[in-house]
Amino acid sequence: ATSVLPYIEMLDVTPETDVKFGGRVLDQSGQEMDATVSLTITPPYGEVIKENVPLEDGFVLFNFPADSPVGTYVIEVESDGLTAEGEFSIVSYPKVNFNLIGSVLTVSNIGNARYNGTVDVVIGAQNVAFDIDLRQGQERTYILEAPDGEYEIKVADGQSSFEGSSFLTGNAVNVSNSSSGFFNYSFIWILLIVILAGLAIAFFMKNRNETHRVGRVPFGQR
Repeated sequence: ATSVLPYIEMLDVTPETDVKFGGRVLDQSGQEMDATVSLTITPPYGEVIKENVPLEDGFVLFNFPADSPVGTYVIEVESDGLTAEGEFSIVSYPKVNFNLIGSVLTVSNIGNARYNGTVDVVIGAQNVAFDIDLRQGQERTYILEAPDGEYEIKVADGQSSFEGSSFLTGNAVNVSNSSSGFFNYSFIWILLIVILAGLAIAFFMKNRNETHRVGRVPFGQR
């Protein structure tokens, strides 16, 4: 053997896609020859993903997880002391996951990039759509409402989907951000605290002024 060449099926790789990697060993005449080849894949940062993976028929199949970092990866192939490197890229892959417990729907960004999309929730026969913006690793919860009863529920965004059933309560079919209620109550409490603080300061200043007037002795009456 005089040289070894890396094989990369595609240069721009989407996570959760099967991709072939491999190596070719050539003799002095440039003809491919049978030989044991192993490879190592190194991400743009972090630990090596796979190390010295033995190849079968010159290839190995990889499937990168959804949250694989975006950037340039290096593949190194080795055979009998000969090495060669190649590069490929993991592309942006925003993806959400849906989870329903009771009436609480959790939407999580499990991809490797910021997610900005529209989610459709079908409760019974009615559809409710809402926009959502999630940074990588972020999740948000929503409350599903409907007139009391058991409902078939479907959630989808065109890429991910969920189907299940749950008992819901409420006056009408609705999907609300669970954090919005907390924000509203928090704002009301803050407003009340500011008003009470203002009243307390005004009361204190008024009493202070009256105390000064009572304690003052007119000039000439001492």
